[in-house]
Amino acid sequence: GAGRTRKDEEVDPAVGVLLAAKVGTRVEAGEPLAYVLARDKGLEEAMRLVANAYTIASVAPSPRPMVHAVIYEGR
Repeated sequence: GAGRTRKDEEVDPAVGVLLAAKVGTRVEAGEPLAYVLARDKGLEEAMRLVANAYTIASVAPSPRPMVHAVIYEGR
């Protein structure tokens, strides 16, 4: 679920993004990259954001680390 702009708002379990193609996955023309689950409000913006999150290239990218950073309380 998602569909909120502030952490104090309620999460809408009916909205979100399902990734069909992860980083480095080979895709063919016409294959879905992701599925946007949305209500009418925000659908167009969500589709634009998801489309802009992908880059299609002829070679797979270098692997990225699974963990970007570890944050400890008090540091």
